[in-house]
Amino acid sequence: MRITVKTTQVIMLIAVFLIAPFAILEIYLVVTIRMTEPYSYIWSIPLGVISFALMQAALLLGMIKGWKKYINKAGYYLIAIWIISATLVFILPLLFPNKLSFL
Repeated sequence: MRITVKTTQVIMLIAVFLIAPFAILEIYLVVTIRMTEPYSYIWSIPLGVISFALMQAALLLGMIKGWKKYINKAGYYLIAIWIISATLVFILPLLFPNKLSFL
């Protein structure tokens, strides 16, 4: 398998698409009802771990092959979106605990 610039960008894009919907859901729930929804974590935690592994693989490929060529300006935006999404998914439940949660 030949690793190209497009391959690393697709890996980073998949990592962002795995975690970003859950971050958007959490932001929406916190803004509208002021609490987080505990059942989304059945999916968001495993997908967050997979997303983390994919992002690490893309960054490792970028470092091995050449950072400037493989992680370009679009890559920086994807990394920033991923970091913000992952942080929100894991921090929002701590800031807005669910009063009905039994977890």
